[in-house]
Amino acid sequence: MSMLLALMMAAPDALPAKAPKSKLETCIDASRGTNHDFVKCYGAALKRADTKLNMIWKQALTDVGGRESDGGKALVEEQRAWIAFKEKACNFYWTKDFGSMHRSIIGPSCALSIINARIDQLEDITSHFSAYRGDDA
Repeated sequence: MSMLLALMMAAPDALPAKAPKSKLETCIDASRGTNHDFVKCYGAALKRADTKLNMIWKQALTDVGGRESDGGKALVEEQRAWIAFKEKACNFYWTKDFGSMHRSIIGPSCALSIINARIDQLEDITSHFSAYRGDDA
């Protein structure tokens, strides 16, 4: 054990770097801790995620051959199903059965995780097509 401690002290640069905070974490840390602040922070995070989703969606649709290709038609159908899911997935957090914390933090966090999961799926599609075409990804 003391050997490990000595190695860590001798080579502090060898320790893993702490991941930088996300814009959402930075916003929440800088907030006054009010529901209004949380709504503002999550609203901005959702807007950034939607922007990224739209960008990667366009790329994925292009990669599969466009809207009129078989892959494009299938991807559009999948996206429509996903949108229907996304619109209903976290709705229970906004019901009167939950307090304001759920409506200002947990609900938006749920929606954000669903959008980020879809971004990951679409990025997988684009990377598969890049690999298929032989692009450097």
